[in-house]
Amino acid sequence: MTNASPLSHSHAPALRALAERLGLPTVAQLARTPGASAIYRVTVHYHDRRAKDSVATLRKMGTGEIVIEAFFDRALNQKSLSHHVSRDQFDTFNAAILGTGFDRLDDQPDIPLYDVVDVWLVERAAGTFTHGILVAPKEAQDKHGQVVNAIRHGIPEMIRVIA
Repeated sequence: MTNASPLSHSHAPALRALAERLGLPTVAQLARTPGASAIYRVTVHYHDRRAKDSVATLRKMGTGEIVIEAFFDRALNQKSLSHHVSRDQFDTFNAAILGTGFDRLDDQPDIPLYDVVDVWLVERAAGTFTHGILVAPKEAQDKHGQVVNAIRHGIPEMIRVIA
């Protein structure tokens, strides 16, 4: 992440640590997997603990398989929930994300430093390219709001809630 807001910058290590604690490879590692053509990951932190924090990874493979694998912190005995995604659903989602200029977006500005809002780390990887941004979905506007809407309406399985 480049040019991160100093307020939001402190959230990134905690969100990345969740995936690490769950034993998940990074999006960069997944993108280098033979046959991988696109990787998206959404890591969700609920500030008030009303739901389990989660890491959902969408993988599009050269074989045509498109699947979401979601892990929830301290839930389901660390087993994942998997969901297959249709090519049309993926293409619509991908176009919406890329249409925001995602690959050039910085973190959402002014995400509070303290744990008072839900925060998402949204990452994309393809080949050797990786990029990620932090958003506070309730307060996201403009391009950041479009990213949130693309996830909520395009691939809502990536932000499934387990209490």
